[in-house]
Amino acid sequence: MSDAFEQVRTRMERELGESGFLDTRRWLRDFPQYTAEIQEFVLAGIEQASAPDWAPGEREAYDAAVADGIADALNQARLRAREMKLGARIAAVARREPLPEGSTRNYARALLMAFTVYRLYERIPWVDRVKLYKALYLLEEAVGPGVFTSFEVTAYGLFDLDLRHAEDDAEDRGMRAGWIELDPKKTEDRSDLFLPGPKAAEAVVRAPDYLPDPPLAEEFLDLIAGFDGWTLAAWQTIHAVGKALAERGATIDVESVTAAIRAEEAWQGNKLGFPEFTDDGIEESLQHLARLRLLPGENISYR
Repeated sequence: MSDAFEQVRTRMERELGESGFLDTRRWLRDFPQYTAEIQEFVLAGIEQASAPDWAPGEREAYDAAVADGIADALNQARLRAREMKLGARIAAVARREPLPEGSTRNYARALLMAFTVYRLYERIPWVDRVKLYKALYLLEEAVGPGVFTSFEVTAYGLFDLDLRHAEDDAEDRGMRAGWIELDPKKTEDRSDLFLPGPKAAEAVVRAPDYLPDPPLAEEFLDLIAGFDGWTLAAWQTIHAVGKALAERGATIDVESVTAAIRAEEAWQGNKLGFPEFTDDGIEESLQHLARLRLLPGENISYR
């Protein structure tokens, strides 16, 4: 057993002694580098248990739970490593100056919206307006094409209303070009699901002209496609308030983020009740944003 694991083992023994239960999934998630040692510790405890302590099927169920926990921990470790690698590239990309208002900017916005729909849909074929708009915000922050710079605070988060409501802007222009379309199979709770249009390939070919680093954009969208729209909405809100805190040299933590959200008049009663904005949810979002270098890790303090 590794010497470096001793402190973790001592804490696990204390938890087991005090509560009679060991949250194996949490230990595997928090310390994936000690997966083998944690598994050995758990299995040693199982081996010491006398046979009558196991109800029929209980031993098999426990072994299955341990295996699931190890798999979950490994997946989380891979995600963290992937985010850190992308973060290093995000920190190095040369972002472009915002494009001025006009036809070129509108064209670029429609093109990159279609490119984003295509990439998100390719990974998980469920792209609603919430997920799409939050992805566009995060794409701008990560890669910096200089076209999605009109996001404003509204009651439900940060939205670029011009994406949908301005004359000849992204949605309308993309649909006329055949780059995107709305799923005709609408439902009451999901009336706007976006699909790649019949000419989506055209947008995918042209989009790199408006991206500082096209491969980075593709990999970033592939990563965030794995999260649902409400998680990305939390990332967007927490990024916006965290960025403002960092610009003032303030510490970014659960308390300061919560206070900033509560202080925003447009969000009164509209944010902190969601599960993504619990203390654990905020801290998890901060960890993702720090690994991706979308917020400065040196300003972030974890509990």
